[in-house]
Amino acid sequence: MAGVEIDDEELNKDHSLVESGFAWESRYTQSWEILKEDAAGTLQPTLAVLLQRESEYLQKRRIAADSALRRGIMRHLVILIDWSAAAAAVDVTPNRGVWVINNAVRPLIKEFFDQNPLSQVSLIVLRDGLAERRSELSPNLSEHEETLDKLVLETTTEVSPPRGVVSLQNGLEVAHSILGHVPGHGTREVLYFQIGMGSHDAGNIFDLVPVMIAAKVRFNVIAIYGEVAVTRRIAKETGGTSSVAINDVHYVDLVREQLVPPVVTRDTRTTSYLVPMGFPLQLTHQKAILCACHCTAKLKGYQCPRCRAFVCQLPIDCPICRLTLISAPHLAKSYHHLFPPPSYEDCNALNVTCAGCAQPVHLEQNIDGYRPGRCRRCAQDFCASCNYIVHSSLYNCPTCLD
Repeated sequence: MAGVEIDDEELNKDHSLVESGFAWESRYTQSWEILKEDAAGTLQPTLAVLLQRESEYLQKRRIAADSALRRGIMRHLVILIDWSAAAAAVDVTPNRGVWVINNAVRPLIKEFFDQNPLSQVSLIVLRDGLAERRSELSPNLSEHEETLDKLVLETTTEVSPPRGVVSLQNGLEVAHSILGHVPGHGTREVLYFQIGMGSHDAGNIFDLVPVMIAAKVRFNVIAIYGEVAVTRRIAKETGGTSSVAINDVHYVDLVREQLVPPVVTRDTRTTSYLVPMGFPLQLTHQKAILCACHCTAKLKGYQCPRCRAFVCQLPIDCPICRLTLISAPHLAKSYHHLFPPPSYEDCNALNVTCAGCAQPVHLEQNIDGYRPGRCRRCAQDFCASCNYIVHSSLYNCPTCLD
């Protein structure tokens, strides 16, 4: 029998590959490997590793803040919720479906309307192979919150719990029928909260991809237990994102990334034209009258400047003449995505006073990744708290405005 000659270099190379591990393992950071024991016997993470992570996070945030990109401020979002039998699993309290609603969907809708006041949302539940439209496309936050409360109540009381399988094809068809009628100056987005690991469709789901691309519909998916090749392919071809959460903190971060309007690319760009809007005045009546939007008696409301219809909330499309009714703060708040305030450079000066709160600046202070900084335009110093407020809620430098 002829012998087989083994090359020592190839053997050592293969052995080194085994020791280095698989390529996908490098994507996950094992926190216990950066722990060291100090002189007192306490486990503490390596300071250099933590500082490097924080520096990379701040650098990424600064690049995103300083980039001037065209974005759509009038967004139309359809949320698909996986409500199959996988959502009834109790590996989290009380189950997967309720956990996703309380920790992802509900906070997302609340912050979505806060940062995108000119946008609209619709909720669709996927179960038993069907797509149930639970709320219409509207800017009414209270209506969507009531829909989620009712869905959670049906689950906890087992009146209509999660069951069956998911048909993503039916969900996308319903979402396309909703978004197909929205104006072209707004974005069309679908966000899928995936809980299970599959989709049971009657036809070829990929036949919907050219239709979604032609309608400029983006498909985004956030999964909690694994990535499915079908959703990843649809998200990639429609210009969306496909993400899988590593833990609960990462899951919340992925949800918060959906708050920023998507960048308008060459494929999703539409013809620019003027959009008529009305700025109604608030009125107070001595006797309650019916509003045109909900047919409920209200004392306070707003009057459409075009048709004089009475509505009870803003922003809203007038039910009579379809004029978009907003207030000036809504329009100003939407523009912070288009013109974000520039990030502050690091402040290393000692014994300085914050130009925002007139308090001493502590260089070691850190609030959600924001440190004391100095404005590049007015050269004023700000503490970490004021730096956080300027870039997260105010969106304007107070000293530059002066």
